[in-house]
Amino acid sequence: MKHSPAKKNNPLRALRRLPWWCWLFLAVCIALPVSTLGGMLPVLAAVFGVGFCIRMAISSRLALWQKLLVCTLAVLTCWGLGWGCVWVMWVLM
Repeated sequence: MKHSPAKKNNPLRALRRLPWWCWLFLAVCIALPVSTLGGMLPVLAAVFGVGFCIRMAISSRLALWQKLLVCTLAVLTCWGLGWGCVWVMWVLM
């Protein structure tokens, strides 16, 4: 009896299944820490946005328009939180 090698659960395998439009949302999320010149909170907001958009893009439960809407709202929320934190820090200084 031959034993086939077990499939490894590779997290990068999900990136191969991403639709082209998801890469646009990821680029906008990654641009957040660059536009705010760093900082822990904008980076955390961007990481949340990237993870959430990837999760929604590969979800089979949502229709395409729902995925686009949810990813758009997530990106806007991340940018609002990121720049909101920068603005609050600027006002307090």
